[in-house]
Amino acid sequence: MSSATAKDLKQPKRLNVRRVIKTLDQLYEFGPSRYYDWFKTIEDAFSEFEASISDLTIGEINLGISRIEAIDPRKRISPLPEDFSKICTASDSSWNEIQENYKDKVETVRNPDWFKVVIEEEIDFGENLSGLTIGDIHLGFERLEEINPSYKISSSPEDFFRICSASEENWNSMKDTYRNTETFGKPKEIIGIKQDRNQSALNILLAMLERNFLEVDDLIEVNNFPIASDFKSLDLELSEPKSPFGLTSKIAEILIEKGLFEIRIYSRDTKERWNPLRESFIEFRKRLDNVHAYYDIRSSPDLFEVKEWVDGFFI
Repeated sequence: MSSATAKDLKQPKRLNVRRVIKTLDQLYEFGPSRYYDWFKTIEDAFSEFEASISDLTIGEINLGISRIEAIDPRKRISPLPEDFSKICTASDSSWNEIQENYKDKVETVRNPDWFKVVIEEEIDFGENLSGLTIGDIHLGFERLEEINPSYKISSSPEDFFRICSASEENWNSMKDTYRNTETFGKPKEIIGIKQDRNQSALNILLAMLERNFLEVDDLIEVNNFPIASDFKSLDLELSEPKSPFGLTSKIAEILIEKGLFEIRIYSRDTKERWNPLRESFIEFRKRLDNVHAYYDIRSSPDLFEVKEWVDGFFI
């Protein structure tokens, strides 16, 4: 084989990039075109895929495509460029391990410990989240940092609720009491504070999601609820959780993969549809009668809406 021919095989043209993106778009509900259109731009999709596969041969690219096509059942969100490159070049034995990460809904057993949130110990936050909005929770975190940003806070659920819901006047009188309470927090190194706060935000998010779906299985079975271990591989020290493909993007992907948002519940009388990101199922059922439930093949709310909701816990 001439050196020119070998170079051609090692440098895929834009046509190969288009072919890869088109194939992934056809295989996945959230293929590169849709995913990048939300979080970056379509041009970024082409440039990043081109960079990731620029050193691959056409044979390696074809192998990667055939491996993706053979996954069954596959997830709903396609691999990112660097992940696709690894799929193309993995040995057969490595691919057997890698592909498990791209299969849909591996875990099917619901977490039996509802409303368990781990900060320093397992604390039941479920009932105390009732009535709090994302804005309230965000305000609560700001106030905790105001007390002393170098402390790792270990407030009780009741204290956390009071901090989130207090008026400015009440908060001004409360914060000195909390600041001077030795048992409220303990000194902690600056390193890891971001991770601690992100872990707490993730735990609160999961508890809020559990609360919103409480009793929905009276109407429809829910077998794949997200739990803390689903997020154990995430880098919780990311400084910019809103950045493309950052912390909150990954959390949104995991929540979508769980299939929770395939559930459709609506009132037969008013046709109003339940949105689990806006109110709990219990609240929806109190407002409306004659509700009906079914599963759809697509998520609603979609990936972008879920990410916006997740962002609210971390901003």
